[in-house]
Amino acid sequence: MAEGGETSAEKLGGFDLLADSDYTYYNFGLGFNAPGQTFFLGEYTFNNNIYVVGGVGSTEFGGDSELTVNFGAGYQLLINDWMSLHVAGRQHLMRTDLTGEDKLVFNTELSTGLSFFF
Repeated sequence: MAEGGETSAEKLGGFDLLADSDYTYYNFGLGFNAPGQTFFLGEYTFNNNIYVVGGVGSTEFGGDSELTVNFGAGYQLLINDWMSLHVAGRQHLMRTDLTGEDKLVFNTELSTGLSFFF
């Protein structure tokens, strides 16, 4: 669970727009993995994976719970037998009327990581 801070309008106007600023989301997704190899400087070969994911879930924010659809892609580079680097991006789409107007919201998630296998 994450918690959002005050908006600039709340800071400048001195009012409370969101009584509940906790942010929680849950997803159920499926993915497809395409393994391959990356060649670097003509003498190094690394195993890799390119993958796409998609799913549905729920986002809770501002006291509301909304259906959320998500999709994304990622890349994993296996540096050696015990370490890999991965980079991924995902888009979360949901409808909200938090500001009084019903609109489609796009929340972007970018991540990177280093994994160690033992």
